[in-house]
Amino acid sequence: MQPNGGLLVGGSFKSFQGVTERSLVRLTNQSFLDVNTNEPTQKIFLYPNPTKDILHFSDINENIKYQITNLFGQLVQKGVVVNKQVSTESLQNGMYIIEIQNGTQKNRYKFLKQL
Repeated sequence: MQPNGGLLVGGSFKSFQGVTERSLVRLTNQSFLDVNTNEPTQKIFLYPNPTKDILHFSDINENIKYQITNLFGQLVQKGVVVNKQVSTESLQNGMYIIEIQNGTQKNRYKFLKQL
């Protein structure tokens, strides 16, 4: 994780999204991690971010459905927001995306889980 919100990802690959790369690629929050293309009508803030065990929400209704995916798009947790918070204790360290569903409106936010 870089201070500007970008990620450096290394591995055994020669290209990423059709561009020649040599085992290292930088993902910026303006591209891969930009999870909202439209500004949400209700601005929800997540804190603390990075989080250790509990992710808190500001200005959110109770009983809102959520799901958390890793950066590979794999579902790792889902449930209902209770007391404006979600437990992240069972998650491993890393970057995640949480999707909040309020009726037909879905908003996605990225957060970092740390020990």
